[in-house]
Amino acid sequence: TGFGLDIRKQGEEDFDVTWSIKSKLKKDELNEQTMLVGWANAAPAWAIMNPMYAMFVNDLELKEGEKMSLFGAGTVKVTGKESVGGRTGFVCKYFQKTDGAEELIWEWTVDPDLALPIKSIVHDGGRETSRAELTGYSKD
Repeated sequence: TGFGLDIRKQGEEDFDVTWSIKSKLKKDELNEQTMLVGWANAAPAWAIMNPMYAMFVNDLELKEGEKMSLFGAGTVKVTGKESVGGRTGFVCKYFQKTDGAEELIWEWTVDPDLALPIKSIVHDGGRETSRAELTGYSKD
């Protein structure tokens, strides 16, 4: 799944914002449940509004090697940088302790110049369950 974000300045304080989502599906997957539920799972706004993202986005310094504990619920670690959709961001991974071992739950690639995740991946039980990535970026 990929997403696009189009932000156009309309005035000193006004902007038009357009989100677009692109998914590849098989013919038998095209049904109303996929269209509604699949969209909700892939929407970049869902990643941004996630409480875990909101908790660390203001306080975590985006530089490789940084880490932050989230009220004992888990740890966010900045593990490196990567390019996604023509933008570069810091890879931030959220881990929780499960049976004494750290388990990767969520990862975001955050572009500090956009202040948005350009990639979001959810993990469950050691496997990827959903992914949303910026597929392109342009600026007027």
